[in-house]
Amino acid sequence: MRPATLSIATLLALSGSALAQPVLVITPAAEDIDSTGTKTVGRVVEWTSTPSGPDFAYAPYVWQRGVGFTRVPGTYATPTLVRASSDLSQFVSDLENTSNWGDLNCFNGYCFGSMTGCTPGDPRPPQDPCWVPNITHHYSAANGWVNAGSLERFLDSGTGRYFGGTRCDGTVNSPYDISGDGRYIVGGAWWAPLTTSTGGPGFGLCGHFDAFRYDSVTGTFAALPSNSGSTTTRADRVNYDGTVITGYDLGPIPDGSGGFYDARRMCVWTNGTQSIIDGISGNSSIWPVNSPGTVIAGGPASAFSQATFGVSGIKLVRWVRQPDNSWMPQNLGRPVDRFEGVSIDILVALYPSAISDDGNTIVGTAQYNALGPTGTSRVFIWNPSINAGVPVDLGDYLQTIAPTSPILADGFLLSFCNGVSADSNALLLSIFDSRNTCTNGGNSHVSFTSGVLYLNGAGIACDPPRIVSQPFDWTATQNLVGLGVAMNVAASGTFPLTYQWQREDPQNPGQWLNLDDDCSNHYIPGEGWSGFDPFFNYEGVHTNQLRIGMDEFGVCDRRGQYRVVISNSCGSVTSDPATMDVAPPLFRSQPQDASMCATGGVSSESAVFGVTDENFQELVRRWQVESPESSGQWVDIFGPTFGEGSTGLTFTVADEFSRNLTVSNVTLGTHGPSIKIRHQVESYACGVITHSDVATLTVATCCVADVDDGTGTGTPDGGVTIDDLLYYLAIFNQGLVSADVDDGSGTGTLDGGVTIDDLLYYLLRFNAGC
Repeated sequence: MRPATLSIATLLALSGSALAQPVLVITPAAEDIDSTGTKTVGRVVEWTSTPSGPDFAYAPYVWQRGVGFTRVPGTYATPTLVRASSDLSQFVSDLENTSNWGDLNCFNGYCFGSMTGCTPGDPRPPQDPCWVPNITHHYSAANGWVNAGSLERFLDSGTGRYFGGTRCDGTVNSPYDISGDGRYIVGGAWWAPLTTSTGGPGFGLCGHFDAFRYDSVTGTFAALPSNSGSTTTRADRVNYDGTVITGYDLGPIPDGSGGFYDARRMCVWTNGTQSIIDGISGNSSIWPVNSPGTVIAGGPASAFSQATFGVSGIKLVRWVRQPDNSWMPQNLGRPVDRFEGVSIDILVALYPSAISDDGNTIVGTAQYNALGPTGTSRVFIWNPSINAGVPVDLGDYLQTIAPTSPILADGFLLSFCNGVSADSNALLLSIFDSRNTCTNGGNSHVSFTSGVLYLNGAGIACDPPRIVSQPFDWTATQNLVGLGVAMNVAASGTFPLTYQWQREDPQNPGQWLNLDDDCSNHYIPGEGWSGFDPFFNYEGVHTNQLRIGMDEFGVCDRRGQYRVVISNSCGSVTSDPATMDVAPPLFRSQPQDASMCATGGVSSESAVFGVTDENFQELVRRWQVESPESSGQWVDIFGPTFGEGSTGLTFTVADEFSRNLTVSNVTLGTHGPSIKIRHQVESYACGVITHSDVATLTVATCCVADVDDGTGTGTPDGGVTIDDLLYYLAIFNQGLVSADVDDGSGTGTLDGGVTIDDLLYYLLRFNAGC
């Protein structure tokens, strides 16, 4: 157990019942915080260049106040959360199962009864391509990332089938926390039985989800017991030494009308023994436990408050561990509904996220109006020395102790709390920043940030800006009208940080021009962000994200180099420059070769050529034909009739200025039997010309399907026709053919009978276009 540290109540006493000015230090690495509040860890986006354009991955970084960033080895294909030990020396996350623990990477389960062409119990064909799942990994400086494995996997000798630890879609298991000492990892792991409850073969994929505890010292990966017999459990949070774990199981919840339904029941494992502490709410949130394992916090539904305390409504509940390891719930009340000048925001849920070591400070997120992104999220804090011991909005609390703090600026919303230091002075926050920097009545670009808020900022020195992730070059290749190209920077430093994006002067290289915000962003308080006006130049010039407009009118004039200057009261830093360019249109499909028949030198058919391309610019389009007089020279097609000099080549075209071209009425002349065709696009503003692949139109003289002369023979009746060929084929197929020698006349006329050479003559003539 960690040594005891100062509580908020102690800090209040030391400061004469009034806290020093709070200090916020911005850091993008904000998923977990150490016990002292001086270090955090989280994922930062890293950009890379690939042949197909920009790509990114998530990389874990540790940030330390006054020092900066340290990269932790490893990258993530998905934004997987990172949890850390109390000193941030060890981490847990789920990474790809590169060691293929349990031979599960391409495992696809077993056949079951409703699958056609698949014998129940037989292995299903492996995935193609193989989808490598994620699995729990433990990190330490000594060993790096270590694959923790999962619940044990067995091979049944009688059936030849595996059972036990398995996978479900993209995961083998999911870690949710690591103990403060770094030894234990908790989460949920998939486990599949050999047979189902009816005696048939288990499906072998997914199965049950079991709460687990992994011991990184012994390498033991074990399921936590479920006293209720539930086949679905999950462990979410663990205390410092791994002896107290919170989570849920799946079981019967009262429906309020005398019946039950299956839902999540919040439970705690104390020294390995499971207790259900909320079997009424059906709550799906994660409930934190303090480091000594003596206090748990939760936000049960109104039904729990009514049944437990005799009052309705959502309440913050604090469970205190008793000497017999039972847990006693306490009603702490709730934050008030909020009047924001237009309407009242109604509290709909409480999500506590962290508890100080002494158990006397609980922080988390209060959700108003609606669950999920359509609602409003605000950080709350509870401490018996604050607001008469009733949970209060963090912003309201800051207003009482530092009413002039820039943290209280309109539009700067403390929206989520991810952790708290052992002494409760440092809170790890996520922040919604919609501060309006516009003077034209528009709305500023909305961005998101995060940081550590020190409630008592005494002794916290100003931290100058430091950049961890530089802006990245962008070559725009797709339709981004209304969104624009985004250039991002990730930096830390004492708040307030100011951002000023700049562009290199195209007329004076080396000179940088400050950008102005168009303020076309549409953010409506209470309703959310609805996007930009399509015809903007720049948005977010004073935020950590710059958006460059991609409308067709000015996009090419916005190409060039960009950078950002970040400043605060103790320093400034300038980012590396990044280039925004506009790629030529990218053809997603190319024109294909076509052919048609002509009789008397004129086609009676049509051919259609088409392209699809990805672009955001107004393009000048035209189809072109290779000149028959000069190979490699291309002539624009202008309909409806195209003629080429003295060659006699003419044809009728349609849609010559669109993505599709229709060609008909081709007259051959001296051009020959093939015509080369391509599509050309030119960006209206950028002046970049791009051509499609070349397609060939082949025109050949074809046999005339005229009517037989009625003689019943295949003799020509005005030319070699289809009915002549059919006559000889029929005779040949009936076996009425003699293989005599050709009479040498060079014709297919009868020379004593219908012979093979007569048939071949007409076949050759037909295939050659007669």
